Amino acid sequence: MAQAGSLDQAAISYNTNGTQIPDRSVMDLWQQARLVKIYFSVDAVAKAFEYIRWPASWNQVARNIEQMKADCPSNVMFGINATVGCYNVFEMAAVWSWFDRELATNREGDRSDFVWQPANGFDVGNLDHHLRDRAAQSLPAVPVFDSLRKELSYPGETDDAWHDAFDQIDRRRGTNWRQALRVATYY
Repeated sequence: MAQAGSLDQAAISYNTNGTQIPDRSVMDLWQQARLVKIYFSVDAVAKAFEYIRWPASWNQVARNIEQMKADCPSNVMFGINATVGCYNVFEMAAVWSWFDRELATNREGDRSDFVWQPANGFDVGNLDHHLRDRAAQSLPAVPVFDSLRKELSYPGETDDAWHDAFDQIDRRRGTNWRQALRVATYY
């Protein structure tokens, strides 16, 4: 594409878990593009991130994001692309807080994106009704979470089958969701 001279018209979008930093040659290509958007898959922070994105290290990913913010060309924009389910809806306040403090803009001051989508098979509607209310109240009062608050308000049947799925994951990995995720304090 660069050889054809059309890279300067390209808008490129990446979604990454942030465990690796692109090398200089990739950044040089990005610099030739019209726009590059890099979305980091951050569904939680600290030990909850490490549980969800196992075996990734939160500290390493946070450092990688910080380094990319400092080193990427000015045409690179950032964002968070969070997958939200019944298991991590209570993590979103901490994710937003980290995002607002560390990634709200690129180094030029351009605003970063924050988007979320539902976790397939782990709908927030699986939570007990009282937990849905608590989860909605725990979300930051920012427009990006309005649709999530609305989803939490829909009537629906509680389904705790997700516990079994996470218990199976834990047996395979040697982890424990009850020690890593905030939702466990309610079970």
